[in-house]
Amino acid sequence: MPNYFSELLLKPSNTVVKVKDEGAQNSITNLNTDLQAEITNRSNADTQLQGNIDSEELARQQADTQLQSNIDNEVLAREGADDTLHGIIGSLSNLDTDVKDSIVNAINELNNDIENFESDLMHYVYVENYLVDGVTATQALKQAIADCPSKGTVIIPRTQSLAITETIVIDKPITIRGLSGGVCQLEGENDNTPNSEYIKYDIRFTGGTIGFNILSPSVHIEDLVIEFNVGNDFTVFNLSSQTGDNLNMPRDIKLRNIYCRNLDMRYTHTTRGVYSTQTVLLSTFINVVFGWVTYGFDFENANINTSLRFYNCNVTCKECGYFINHGQYCHFIGCSCESPAPFGFSFVSCTALTLLACFCEQITNTNFNFSSCAGVNIIGCFSTSGVLIGCSITSGSIIGCYSTRPATIDNLVLNLYGSYMKLMGMSDCFISVDGGKTKQRIGYSDRVVKYVTNTTTEFTASGCTITSGIWDITDTTIHLTLELTASATSGTITMPAYMLPLCKKTVPLLPSGWATLNYMSNKITLNFGTTGSFRLCLEFDSMATQ
Repeated sequence: MPNYFSELLLKPSNTVVKVKDEGAQNSITNLNTDLQAEITNRSNADTQLQGNIDSEELARQQADTQLQSNIDNEVLAREGADDTLHGIIGSLSNLDTDVKDSIVNAINELNNDIENFESDLMHYVYVENYLVDGVTATQALKQAIADCPSKGTVIIPRTQSLAITETIVIDKPITIRGLSGGVCQLEGENDNTPNSEYIKYDIRFTGGTIGFNILSPSVHIEDLVIEFNVGNDFTVFNLSSQTGDNLNMPRDIKLRNIYCRNLDMRYTHTTRGVYSTQTVLLSTFINVVFGWVTYGFDFENANINTSLRFYNCNVTCKECGYFINHGQYCHFIGCSCESPAPFGFSFVSCTALTLLACFCEQITNTNFNFSSCAGVNIIGCFSTSGVLIGCSITSGSIIGCYSTRPATIDNLVLNLYGSYMKLMGMSDCFISVDGGKTKQRIGYSDRVVKYVTNTTTEFTASGCTITSGIWDITDTTIHLTLELTASATSGTITMPAYMLPLCKKTVPLLPSGWATLNYMSNKITLNFGTTGSFRLCLEFDSMATQ
């Protein structure tokens, strides 16, 4: 800012200011002095202001420098992080391909498991959700089955017993599962103080002729307590097909943890646990119990029933616990029949059967009965009454079986019509291989027996007829049953020529008489002490067959 006052007051000496008197001169001098001081102060203020401006500028320059330095450091840090990331990525890219593939596969499998779990949840249908006001138990169960997708599961509630008044049809592959686990409380057992862990029943059928009519393969029913009292003939599980023929035959049927009983224990009507007149394939029955039925398991198809498996099943029945017609590759493990029925297990025209550790009690006729069967193996089976095993078997073995009946000639344990039946580990008992005509005590020894089905091709007779015979291949004996011709008192038997060198003696006729072997003529001379039937035993050094 120009200092006009200082310029005015400090003019060169050639500027003349005339002062008239000394007082005025002094005033001017003082004024100049004050002006000079003001100018000095103003100059100092200007200098201070300029100094402040310079300091502010310097501070700003320093701040800009620091900011730029921070920016540069941040850039360097980010570049370093990028380099580290690129290094990690590079290291990962060097991982073995199999390791990376396994990680990816594990992730994919986990995702699939999650998806499958979610899908499975959608396949469960709860009958309890259908039990609303105005809906009967029958309607609720039928609608739940209708709504259940193929391969889904219908859940029977544990806390509500269902009274079903008509047949339940199952025409698609589903599972019906109870929450009781097939555990029940018997009538009269703790009725006053029932255990909360037990229930009376899950389902009670009160109408119809069939409980579950199974028309589809791959139907599984498990963990149920079932009762029925319908007042007529009734089948609990009927195995059939929608077409009614063998084109869509029942297969992969599974019953597991089923306890079922007939409330009419007087056997007023014909009732069956499982019944089928069609071919049944590849089906399994585990822990299935039928109480007070006419037949437990009844497979009557005249064609074939293949690969049926029974584990730990039990039947109380009037006629027969287990019946299979034309079965093959079937086996029973730990199954039982406990009732005063004629037969416990009965098989017709079956092949490749195995029974392991099965037992019967109170049977009135034959516990394990076989007709025209082959390839039968009976191991460790047991009975308390009746004939333990009665069979027409062309081949097989009986191992370690036992009956509690006393070993007397009137108590046949084995009544066989077999060919080359191998007996091992048997108790001391009497057996017959010709329908009870000829009886033989086998002691505790292992042996092989053969039934002589057509003795006239091996032996010829006069004065009598050979009605049957046993070849005990182990004991090297032949037991023949003879029937006298008219009133003959003597006769002869001619044995095959290949047997003669091995025959060492004959045993006297039973119940009376004697027999003499003539080695020159191959003839056995017989003298009968009485009329009727006789038994002749031939002993050999070794048993030859031809």
